[in-house]
Amino acid sequence: MRSLAIAVMLVFASVNAGAAVVDYGRFNYDAAQSLDWLDLSETAGMSLTDALAANAGWRLATRDEVEILFDQLFPDYVANNQGGYDIAGYINSTNYPNPYPQLLDEADSFQSLFGSWERTGVADTTYSLGYFQDGTRIFRFGVTNEQLSGGDRETFVYGPAQKIGAYSDLTSLASGGSDIYGTYLVRSTVVPVPAAVWLLASALGLLSCQRRIASPKTQ
Repeated sequence: MRSLAIAVMLVFASVNAGAAVVDYGRFNYDAAQSLDWLDLSETAGMSLTDALAANAGWRLATRDEVEILFDQLFPDYVANNQGGYDIAGYINSTNYPNPYPQLLDEADSFQSLFGSWERTGVADTTYSLGYFQDGTRIFRFGVTNEQLSGGDRETFVYGPAQKIGAYSDLTSLASGGSDIYGTYLVRSTVVPVPAAVWLLASALGLLSCQRRIASPKTQ
């Protein structure tokens, strides 16, 4: 019985020790914050008002939530605020070479999680950018990726403004929407307990009952 109890605890531990951000199709589960993040591609081109209206039960992500997400998905970023822009990584650039190639993998992973799209009239560039709210202002966070001639690529990682010390206030732009941006929408959630946990817990309870029945009654 003790071994079964240990097994149950190990399954619970494995749930908590799993991937920090898990893809569930049109949204991602963030275990560190117990939040679901809607894919940016679900709100691409929408204004903030339209994005919220089209997704009942979701709300705008806050600065703190976005910064925690940023730390999880881009642990290797190095601030590169060239020209005052909120650029956390500028990869494969002739002008601003980035000595941290692992950022490229992190950028690819981000686009895989949150979706990407192309802008009308702009070839060979995919966008995974989104608005988030900080008080009364709107800022951006995300990735753009451009395929260059010769098989090279140019990738920008735009970090949360306060996090990397550069600002791009998009409050006016967000009110009307832009085909470059989606919106970071979140909802609180509870991670589903795997079926294996329920099976082990049920077996533990059944074994306990059987032992009580099998034990001789004391007079």
